[in-house]
Amino acid sequence: MEREWTRGSSIIRCQKRSGLHFLADCLGIRREEIAAFGNAENDLDMMAWAGRGVAVANAPKDVRTLADEDGVGRWIRRYLEEI
Repeated sequence: MEREWTRGSSIIRCQKRSGLHFLADCLGIRREEIAAFGNAENDLDMMAWAGRGVAVANAPKDVRTLADEDGVGRWIRRYLEEI
C-alpha cells in the first residue's frame, strides 16, 4: 500500500483525534479517561474529543481557550495528587 507522508511522518488522511480514538478502542479506554495535550491548532479536534484537554503554557490563545486546563505541569501535579 502506498502512503502519502507529510512533515513529521504522519499520514495525510490520519487525524490525531481518529488515531487517539482508534487506540482508545483497542485498549478499552473510555474517552472520559483520556487527557490530550496540545500546543497548536492541529490539536484542537483531539483535545475536544478527549475527556480532558490540556494546553501547554505557551499555546496560542485559541488552543488555551478550548482547553479544560492550561499548563501541562500543573495538570500532571494536580493529577498525581488525586491518585
